[in-house]
Amino acid sequence: MISSPRLAAVPPPLGPPQRSWIARHLLLAVGGGCTILVGAALTFVLVLAFFVFGRLRNSDPANMAMQRAEANPVVAGRLRTPLPQSFDR
Repeated sequence: MISSPRLAAVPPPLGPPQRSWIARHLLLAVGGGCTILVGAALTFVLVLAFFVFGRLRNSDPANMAMQRAEANPVVAGRLRTPLPQSFDR
């Protein structure tokens, strides 16, 4: 039998098309994305809290309250002397 050049040029049939990476790993992509978003939000809240508490600690009302507490012997007797300047006793 004589083979035709047109028949030789036809590629063999392919299987089903391969799915994309996202389609194959949808749970991993969604879970990783949510983890990144929650981590970024938590980082933002912590940085904001440290900034706000740092500003409050150095404010005039806080400094006046510390001076009044240091001058009061009852407060000085219940807390350490000199009084701690941090929020963690």
